[in-house]
Amino acid sequence: ANIILTKRSFYSAYVFALFVFLVILFFRREHIRRNSDLSLVRNRKAGKVAVKRLHSASVCLKNAQIDKYYEEILKAIWGYLSDKLNIPVSDLSRNNAVTSLIERGIDEERIKNLNGILDACEYARFAPSSSGTEAATIYEGASQFIKSVENSIG
Repeated sequence: ANIILTKRSFYSAYVFALFVFLVILFFRREHIRRNSDLSLVRNRKAGKVAVKRLHSASVCLKNAQIDKYYEEILKAIWGYLSDKLNIPVSDLSRNNAVTSLIERGIDEERIKNLNGILDACEYARFAPSSSGTEAATIYEGASQFIKSVENSIG
């Protein structure tokens, strides 16, 4: 009876190990397949990358590096749009970004907010007289824009 029990437990362990191996193999292949399409990876990670850039912008604001702050906000937005819309940064312009956002169902109000943020950042970089409140408003607007697009496009 003892030998039968060990044979049964041996085969059970063998079947279980085979099953675990097949599950791991499946998930590993799926992971490799998903990461092989670089544009999909960039699209999926666009929100996280943008949040990191916005965080470094807030650090610049706390350290009173106003020029760098606006530069980081612009990098966050343009980088996000490039990754999310799958348009290389070198080919990205306001017009084709807006067109692509409209094609993906982003409403006029959010696009107007985006244009307002871009205008404010560009203006502040070349005519630095903005207040800390305005800078915080721009940060909040950029953050809200990115969150809303993430929720809409996914």
